[in-house]
Amino acid sequence: METKWWDVVVVGSGPGGSVAAKKCAESGLETLLIEKKKLPRDKVCSGMILGQWATDLVQQEFGDIPTNVLVEPYNGVTFHIGREESITVQTAISVGWRKNLDYWMCRGAIEKGVQIKDGTRLSGISEVQGGYELEVVGENKETGRIYTRFIVGADGANSTVRKLKWPDLKVRYRPVLRECYQVKLSIEKEQFHWFFPLVSASPRFDVNYKEGHFLLEGNLKAVRGTIAEILKDYGFPPEAKPTWVDGCVNPDLHDELLFTGSFVPAKNNILLVGDAGAMLFPFTHEGIGSALKSGILAGESIVEALARSGRAAPSYLRKFEGVKSFLKELEVLRRGMADKAKKGPRALLEAMAELIKRTL
Repeated sequence: METKWWDVVVVGSGPGGSVAAKKCAESGLETLLIEKKKLPRDKVCSGMILGQWATDLVQQEFGDIPTNVLVEPYNGVTFHIGREESITVQTAISVGWRKNLDYWMCRGAIEKGVQIKDGTRLSGISEVQGGYELEVVGENKETGRIYTRFIVGADGANSTVRKLKWPDLKVRYRPVLRECYQVKLSIEKEQFHWFFPLVSASPRFDVNYKEGHFLLEGNLKAVRGTIAEILKDYGFPPEAKPTWVDGCVNPDLHDELLFTGSFVPAKNNILLVGDAGAMLFPFTHEGIGSALKSGILAGESIVEALARSGRAAPSYLRKFEGVKSFLKELEVLRRGMADKAKKGPRALLEAMAELIKRTL
């Protein structure tokens, strides 16, 4: 029996994966998107479409976000240092649960001809004549093989594609824990709140509301002793128990990606996008905008590579320079906060406001 070859296989159904797959399918390429979980699947994330960049890219590629995909928007972000100082940056922010946002974008890719295999986990990648052989495991533990000319790794912070094809890369991870409470706080529900218990940009935690749920997120173990003390000023009951707890990790590869160059998110015809390529925004750790932008660039680079019978990596890395430059600018601002902190809470808050405005 003849083996089916796909032009492109995208691994991961987040915004970066969906838009990369969509761009390829729109150009007539046979495109398969595989996702290890059954769709729709959730993701620990603020769900903020943060900044004009992200907003414009969503509109450009997928149109207006339906109201049933969104929750009540935020009108700004507020930074709190200790229990004394705070500063607010006013801005309109669309917000949703990632389960709904991502699935809406995924359906947009399907409408353009992308085929989906969910409940399918990648377990191996081998180079073969003409491209790559992917070993996959289905939800019933059945194994299979998929053949493709190009791979887009859009499979998140703990990327299997990155682990398989960048095996010597040492990745540091930042843990993120999310706790959901059904309690009321005397805090502005229309804003996203970042709390910094010390006069420092780290450690921290954030507070946000979604559909009646009060969410507590961050490296909560590092700040556990101060959370209840700070939030009691807003009416947080010390005996409160979360209705659910989940978590994730963020890759810490900005030094390797932006400064030393020891991590390059493309090899031949394998391209990493979004969190898989360590493209989270510095400081905010938001990644929808950078995932969308890198996914678009990956799709464009694959189309160009096919047209000239070449490799996609050189084009992708060339296009990525603009994104890299922006991320580097934000990372320099983030690193400068250590000096700002020495001048006191107000100087640090102003530096945070400057960085968030640049991000927006």
